[in-house]
Amino acid sequence: MLLRLLPDQIARYWEIFKESILATVPPIPAQSPETLNNMLSALLAGIAQAWVTYRKEEDKVLVIGFVITNIIYDEVTNTQSLYLQSVYVPNDNSIDQDWVEGLAAVMKFAEANNCSRVLCHTNNPKLADWARKFGGNCDYVLCSWALK
Repeated sequence: MLLRLLPDQIARYWEIFKESILATVPPIPAQSPETLNNMLSALLAGIAQAWVTYRKEEDKVLVIGFVITNIIYDEVTNTQSLYLQSVYVPNDNSIDQDWVEGLAAVMKFAEANNCSRVLCHTNNPKLADWARKFGGNCDYVLCSWALK
């Protein structure tokens, strides 16, 4: 199950989120000492969203991972997309059902916010394989040149 976190929950668990962001954010934004502070500000202001995916097993809750999203606007095409800024699954305890439920929740959120698609960048072959398995298009490659 995928659950969107409230700002006070984000603040309370920021140290955990910070590690997941550092482990997974692609090199699209310029990495600087301010990057994490900017992301925290965006999360607390509701510009970006934090999600936790979990599964109930018997009498315990198993945290599967974290997702950070934000809605991006393309002025050229006049379209919005939900961008998966960070997808973090530390122990790979996930099963297909976790991904199916999580994707359904993210897509519902994207549709409710007038997005035309859900996007992500990844260097994780398992995430790309999962995306293909559930109808994602992974034909494009991200090329990036750091300027500083």
